[in-house]
Amino acid sequence: MEFARLAISIPPTHQPGEIEWPPVRFVDPARHFALTSADTMPDIEALIQAARAAAAQSDEETVLFVHGYNNNFAEAAYRHAQIAWDYEMRGPQIHFAWPSAGDPLEYAYDRDSVLIARDALATLLTALLKEDGLKVSLVGHSMGCHLIMETLRQIALSGRRDTLDNLASIALISPDIDLDLFRSQIRALGEPPQPFIVAVARNDRLLLLSSGISGGAEKLGSVEDLDQLDELGVSTIDMTGLGNRGGNHFLPGTSPAAIALIKGLRDIEPIPSNSLSVGPVSITLGN
Repeated sequence: MEFARLAISIPPTHQPGEIEWPPVRFVDPARHFALTSADTMPDIEALIQAARAAAAQSDEETVLFVHGYNNNFAEAAYRHAQIAWDYEMRGPQIHFAWPSAGDPLEYAYDRDSVLIARDALATLLTALLKEDGLKVSLVGHSMGCHLIMETLRQIALSGRRDTLDNLASIALISPDIDLDLFRSQIRALGEPPQPFIVAVARNDRLLLLSSGISGGAEKLGSVEDLDQLDELGVSTIDMTGLGNRGGNHFLPGTSPAAIALIKGLRDIEPIPSNSLSVGPVSITLGN
């Protein structure tokens, strides 16, 4: 693993859900996302010290984000910055960059890269969870959710299952995981850490393609019967009703309506006991 601190500026004209990409040869921070500084860190301890300092300053949880399939480093880092800004997350943001090919035709390459990256993510996550001053939320998108689940399974099977109870939350967005595989991964965890949230969309067109590549296996991120996830102790956010254009593969990150709705849910009191519907979005809490 290699470590660095990146400073990414967000333009004042930024629109929720968008990444204002610069043209190839000219970057204007007033109009575009821009990398304003990048400093390497010598080791994982330096990363943890920086996270601890940022957490103390913001008094907010640390977010460890794992990107999905077909994302090069710049795309994934900018997407994480956009999400953190749009959701007003002011705590430490740690971006785990696994080596995606960044090519839509290299699906198998990315699946292998996810498996290679398990040890590194397990090392990082375990180190973060040992820190008393950090509350860590784990967030993944698409194939990155597969990496998260394989890593959690690996930690549990290595005899360190109790470490995972220190997680503040787990959120899997449009997870590209075969449903049967997910059941196996959950069984390895015993009881999943809570809260454990899965954001799904039954009209996720990219997961439909992924399912075809996988022989028609049902994907967790586009599951039809949500009751079976409730039985596993998993809470769900069904955003099918918000998907009306594009691939519908990252609605919580790219849909302004979804971003506004999820931010608004923070203020709901009391928390519903089992389910809640807000417009086209249905939320079901696990057992």
